[in-house]
Amino acid sequence: MSQRFIIRPTIEEDAPGLSELLSDTPQEGSIQLNFEREPNYFHATDVGTTTRDLWVMEDTEQHRIAGAFSMGFRDVFENGQRKSMRYGSDLRIHRDYQGGRTLLRFFKTVKSLIGSDNYQTVILEENKASLDTVGGNRIKVQPTYNAFRRHRTNMIELHRREKHVINLNIRRATSADIPTMQAFFDANAPKKQFYPCYDFSRVETGDSYYRDIKLNDFLLAFEGDELVGMTGFWDQKAFKQTRIAGYSKAIQYARPFYNAYTKIAGGLSLPPAGSLTSYIYLHCN
Repeated sequence: MSQRFIIRPTIEEDAPGLSELLSDTPQEGSIQLNFEREPNYFHATDVGTTTRDLWVMEDTEQHRIAGAFSMGFRDVFENGQRKSMRYGSDLRIHRDYQGGRTLLRFFKTVKSLIGSDNYQTVILEENKASLDTVGGNRIKVQPTYNAFRRHRTNMIELHRREKHVINLNIRRATSADIPTMQAFFDANAPKKQFYPCYDFSRVETGDSYYRDIKLNDFLLAFEGDELVGMTGFWDQKAFKQTRIAGYSKAIQYARPFYNAYTKIAGGLSLPPAGSLTSYIYLHCN
């Protein structure tokens, strides 16, 4: 590798350059998304992994970050057992460097990092570039990619109120519920392959992996004295934002008609391009 380009672990001073890189590399698709991380890029990284292992490629002549990727660790359940596993994410290459050998250099570094170990990653279905390169195993030096499962993320509109008869006692969690929550989680989460591990005693302790999670944002469902269901509401907008960068021509044309329909029939409308979305994650279900 020429001395102009250096691949190295990140330092705190890289945060502004990483944020600039994100804004320049929206996720392609019928709806183009920009994943922003203000006020500090690393806050979102530390929520995704318990041990940070984030790398950048620096253009030393231009004094800019040409690309980045993360291969940090987090604990997940594999075959019912707790295991520390790398999570591959945040692969970004600035548009000025996408035609060069940046991806090849990145893959060589990744392969030297992980060796023969397994790692997880997620590729959006409309991200054709990543599906063709990472998912297609087209580059000889890259770690082998094996598709595990197709995941679907649903968005739920919360504006409409509907009445249902529920024979359960549903209430917010308190600190006194932590042992019961942990026992319920430990009994059910290992049944889900590669599900992240959680330690509820670390919520609201300043642990960066649980940033902005609050105990009273968990809803607990009891049948008598038995905990039978649990979910948490996680508002991450203080450190992780999603902006609508643009729409395909078809959606851009149909958007006014679709939004008019949702005003009558209900449902999620499509915000204007350039706007930030507003949503809350459901987790620990």
